Amino acid sequence: MSKVKNWLWDEAEKFVDNIACQIKNNVITFDQGVKEIMNSNQSLELIGIYDENSCEECLHYAVEDLK
Repeated sequence: MSKVKNWLWDEAEKFVDNIACQIKNNVITFDQGVKEIMNSNQSLELIGIYDENSCEECLHYAVEDLK
């Protein structure tokens, strides 16, 4: 089971990183990124995203790390 959990964790991180890259490159806005993340079927709770507030916080830090 830990292999599946690790895979889901990695996929959720890749998904959020991809959205952060799109925001950084002005492909989408921050608000659009939040909506995409919140409407996804990724296992976001594994990376600490439980609601829109935690999503915004996580995405903010992900975009900042790219700068």
